Amino acid sequence: GVFMEAHAAQMGIGAVVVIGLAIYLARLPETRRWVGRTLWSIPAIGERMRVYQLARFYRTVGMLLNGGIPVVTALAMVEGILHPTLRGLLHRAADEIREGKPISQAMETHHLTTPVSLRMLRVGERTGRMGEMMERIAGFYDEEMARWVDWFTRLFEPILMVLIGVIIGGIVVLMYMPIFELAGSIQSAPRPTPTPFKASRRCQTHAKFPTTFCNRRAPRQCARGGAWWRCWRKSSVCRRRCLPPV
Repeated sequence: GVFMEAHAAQMGIGAVVVIGLAIYLARLPETRRWVGRTLWSIPAIGERMRVYQLARFYRTVGMLLNGGIPVVTALAMVEGILHPTLRGLLHRAADEIREGKPISQAMETHHLTTPVSLRMLRVGERTGRMGEMMERIAGFYDEEMARWVDWFTRLFEPILMVLIGVIIGGIVVLMYMPIFELAGSIQSAPRPTPTPFKASRRCQTHAKFPTTFCNRRAPRQCARGGAWWRCWRKSSVCRRRCLPPV
């Protein structure tokens, strides 16, 4: 806190510079390609991104085939919606299909299918309803992505709550640390030596023996025993006057 207060202007300028540099780098195509390659290299996230790309691909190709466009032409038209990594694979698969290779076999060779989609492509080739099968493959991929997003949301919410709790707890601890340090310094400070109390001679004589003092002051009442509370009251007054204050 003291450091931030002493260097507030420098830290503010540094934060503005860092934010501006981050925005500039995020707009560069090289940065986007690097982020994409990094995400695709992560096993779990890369596989989900691949499934999402394939869902878009199969839905678009299915719609084009249902509209009466040939397979090779449809593959060339949807080539731009894929990630650069999958784009090269699709280009090679389209060349093999153009040479007469079955669609399912070409897609399987270049890793553009999953086990379920491969079986559905083979069914489409046998029945001649390739466009409908590709749309069903896209629907299956959409359901799989929806299940994964729901699972990730349920997992991410507790993690986010724990992270927010840790951040807020750290802020509270940082706010109370100066108070704890001040209390510790007050407790460790040396206490002043109290002034010695000096009682009067009368108190020194009779304070330790209030009953004797009371009997001397009221011999009749104490002797008779009827007004014993007066003796106790006088002895209490003597203690209050002779004992040092707390």
